[in-house]
Order: sequence, then C-alpha cells, then structure tokens
Amino acid sequence: MAGSIQSNSPLDQNVVIKKIEKRLRNILTSHDVSEITFPNNQVEVGKARVVETRELLSDTTPGTILDICRKGYQRNDKVLRPADVVTAKDVIPRKKSLVNTE
Repeated sequence: MAGSIQSNSPLDQNVVIKKIEKRLRNILTSHDVSEITFPNNQVEVGKARVVETRELLSDTTPGTILDICRKGYQRNDKVLRPADVVTAKDVIPRKKSLVNTE
C-alpha cells in the first residue's frame, strides 16, 4: 500500500511523525494560527492560564513564566487556547520568632 507505514522501526515512525507535524504546522500557518509567545516572560491576561506557582529564592519577579506546560495558540489576535504556565510567586520573608528559645 502506498503511503502506509510498513516498518515498525522507531526511526521510520519518527520520520513519519515529523512529516505529519510539519504538514499540520503548515496548515495552521495558512489559516493564520500561531503559537502564543511571551517575549517579556510575563503572564498576559487572557493568553495564559497559571496552573502552578513556585516560590523562588532569587531575584525572579513574581508572575515570571518559569515553564510552559501546554502551548497556547491564537488566530490573529483571538486566543484559541491559552497557554498553561508555571510562574514564580512572591516569597514572603519569615518573621523572626518572638519566642525566646534560651
């Protein structure tokens, strides 16, 4: 059969998957669908959904995107699916204990 996968080789299957991904990307691009990007690495309302927050012990600004769990897509300026992201959250410094431990 022409066009069917005859081999069970992972290498052959990987090539087929890459071709399908490329075709899908081309179809989406031809319909003005693009991946949502975050150039400033900050959450944009409506374009991202925060699914997790993590405390960081660094100079990271709260709301900074640490990871994109699921890509988001938009057509022109309309969001088709927001991105699922992990962000940094404010770390509140611990207050010194008022109890004398001596």
